Amino acid sequence: TLLAGVVAAGQPITNSIIADSFDDKARARATGFYYGILTAVASFIGPLLALFSGSPDGWRYAMWVIGGICALSSILISAFYIEPGLGASEAALADLREEQRARKVTVRGVLALFRIPTFSIMMLSRLLSGHLLISIFGIQFLVTERGFDNVTAALVLIPFGLGYVIATFLSGFAVTFLDRVWPYQGRVAFNQAAQILFAVAALAGTQLPWSDIAVYGIFWALMGATQGMN
Repeated sequence: TLLAGVVAAGQPITNSIIADSFDDKARARATGFYYGILTAVASFIGPLLALFSGSPDGWRYAMWVIGGICALSSILISAFYIEPGLGASEAALADLREEQRARKVTVRGVLALFRIPTFSIMMLSRLLSGHLLISIFGIQFLVTERGFDNVTAALVLIPFGLGYVIATFLSGFAVTFLDRVWPYQGRVAFNQAAQILFAVAALAGTQLPWSDIAVYGIFWALMGATQGMN
């Protein structure tokens, strides 16, 4: 629970750092590289951690490994991270001091975002989207509902990660292209396409009882790709 809370709290901070570090033209590619590398590493670590499930105390060893990775990353961040400053990449804010760019977050300010129709629709789509459930409960689903052992079920993380990485990298360039040729609707249409394609892949991959783990690997790769688009 603590680990999940830390990860959930850290993601908005990460997105904010990317926004502060890269201007609008480079931001999509930077986001693609970041999430692509992150998922690629996690997709290969996952099957390795599953090997611990053969031991009664394996989960303890796995948690120690995860804790060690978190501790190492914390040390590297403390040693090498340089704060760019709030809004540092925004040309329109270049003449302002950092304390002038910073605004206190208020309930009224957050609620004002819902006056933007696109934002409200995106928030609603997030509530209706189950794409994060696959990465959290996908292996458990294959074990409890389809009868695979932990080690075999965890193999789908590799094609999931590969699909995610490839689509994430390509999406960074695709969104940059759409910004140029379809500036006001391109990003929204791209996001909608990702949601619909994920739903199709998830429906076929989870609601039909396939017997071969390789088939599930194909559907997990497709779901990873659509998450990469997202």
